[in-house]
Amino acid sequence: MKKVAEKRTKRTVNKKELFLKKLLLSLGNVSRACKLSKTGRTTFYEWKEDSEFLCAYNDVLEEVVEMAESELFRRGVKGVRKPIFQGKKLVGHVQEYSDTCLIFLLKALKPEKYTQVQKIAPTDPTGQEPWKIEVVYDSAVKADFGIAE
Repeated sequence: MKKVAEKRTKRTVNKKELFLKKLLLSLGNVSRACKLSKTGRTTFYEWKEDSEFLCAYNDVLEEVVEMAESELFRRGVKGVRKPIFQGKKLVGHVQEYSDTCLIFLLKALKPEKYTQVQKIAPTDPTGQEPWKIEVVYDSAVKADFGIAE
């Protein structure tokens, strides 16, 4: 009986390792990793209750994020070589850079400097009293909606 339990545990460990490899290949997409590793989503969520698996899972997700950050850097700083066609004929290339990728990278790396913060104060600029919105109805509107005078 002990050998059967050992085999099952070893098989489960191998399945978990396979799932984590497929998760990395699928860039963190759990559904895709489940399909590639032939693992049910229910099984995956049961595995997440195991702290050792959860730690490995979080490591894979961190690696996926680092890959994404590298790609943001590549597109924002190094750029992407795009072909130029003229009359269906390749005539050259141009190096294009992504301002948007660079902005996202900067916001992620230095949020205190590059993230916009909006503050809404509950008082008016003079600091007197909270702003008030007063709705004034004319007598015809009051009559139409049954608002008492």
